[in-house]
Amino acid sequence: MKYNIIFLTIILFTLVAVTGCEEQKLETYNGDNFVQFKKTISDSTNVSFMFYPGKDYIEFPVILELVGVASNKDMKYKVVVDNSYTTASGTHYSLPAEQLFHAGRYSDTLFVRLNNTADLKTKKIRLLLRVESSSDLKMGKIEQSAAVIWITNALSKPAWWNSDIDSYYLGTYSDKKYELFIKVTGIFDLTGLDANLRRSYALQLKQYLSEHPTLDDNNQYIEVPVL
Repeated sequence: MKYNIIFLTIILFTLVAVTGCEEQKLETYNGDNFVQFKKTISDSTNVSFMFYPGKDYIEFPVILELVGVASNKDMKYKVVVDNSYTTASGTHYSLPAEQLFHAGRYSDTLFVRLNNTADLKTKKIRLLLRVESSSDLKMGKIEQSAAVIWITNALSKPAWWNSDIDSYYLGTYSDKKYELFIKVTGIFDLTGLDANLRRSYALQLKQYLSEHPTLDDNNQYIEVPVL
């Protein structure tokens, strides 16, 4: 986590240095339209193919937003891969050749193809996308001009697995427990679910473990504390 924060800080300072002049243009242009990512660069996205069993690739949605007045015609925008900070190779992704912000919209979606390659089972790679000005749409805010996508085919502890989940539902996190939870329930995200639903899914895992005792990553039997 500390490494990710340092990395994103370096990226943001670099963007400020490189595009400082364009930020001034953003303030002085009248009548121009701008495009930017919905998220700021600090809101990086984690994608794991563990959540897409059997998929060789996915079309991953990245949301962009328009700053200005919606047009009555499609407008071209430009999103590129910043190879300076990208650890992914061309085998891991592809961008659509035609990138259009459709008429009448203030938000649109770029679908990035992410490929499930063998090396993702053992490592996590980074894809950095950057908005550049096109003939129709100029680059928007600097802090929303880049998007970071981390790609893997392994599991990591999700943000929703907090102290409440530890104490009342699923117990201490392990990759094996999380993998088993997804397999048994078909659910990989408890965000926004009420206590009854969380309890129901946790009980499904507990029932499975009572019938199929399973060892975790530390060679200990997996336990679930839900009552």
